[in-house]
Amino acid sequence: MLRLPYLSGIVFPLAFLFLFCQNGISQESRPFRYSNEIGVDFAPFLRGQSGASLLYKHSLGKTTDLEGRKRYALRLLLGYYEDPNNGSSFFRHVEDTTFYFEHTGRSKHQFLRLGTELQIRKKNFRFNIGADLGYRYRTSMLDHQTIAEVDGVRFASDPHQSKHQANVVEASILAGVSYFFLPRFSVGLEANCSAGIEFSKSNTIRNGVTTFANRNTIFEIDISLWRLLYLSYHFGKPAQNPVKK
Repeated sequence: MLRLPYLSGIVFPLAFLFLFCQNGISQESRPFRYSNEIGVDFAPFLRGQSGASLLYKHSLGKTTDLEGRKRYALRLLLGYYEDPNNGSSFFRHVEDTTFYFEHTGRSKHQFLRLGTELQIRKKNFRFNIGADLGYRYRTSMLDHQTIAEVDGVRFASDPHQSKHQANVVEASILAGVSYFFLPRFSVGLEANCSAGIEFSKSNTIRNGVTTFANRNTIFEIDISLWRLLYLSYHFGKPAQNPVKK
């Protein structure tokens, strides 16, 4: 499964980052002044989801860069969010009657990702490239019905429920940029490409009785031009860099 975001979904994050850059202080904010970072991700809200996503980074040891412009960091991303799962699909047309399948409900997502990244400083900007491994658990409970429409009049039949559970193990490569508009605060934008294996189980429930159960294992690829859009607070003392002689 390959998913590509729409162009309209890219415009707002870029504008958001641009406004922060324009309002930033003119003097350099020293992006490597602190060793720890914790950020709140706003990307789920822009996608119409509810929940929370947190990003934590910790710089690793001494850098080999004499100018102090490069360093490595560990990263942890965890979160929970929900999104609506509603839809309608055409089934068939018989004489003057059109049949549809409809479903309503919500999907819930929980995830954890661990990784590392290389950070490169350029004045008030910090660029990062890295990789992570993650686990994601997704559930959804949907209400289904068949709709028969005759001359604009709708008749519902066959109400039932479906329950879907999925465990996903995935690996990602990522790249991003952060802008420090204050010494302890930055705004960041991050893109990623991930590949994973999904193990899923689906049940159909009628009158409280499971009438159908299905298990699937699929390989999926996801490309997101803005997986994260986050505001970070920086703290802690950095490791000392070697002094250039």
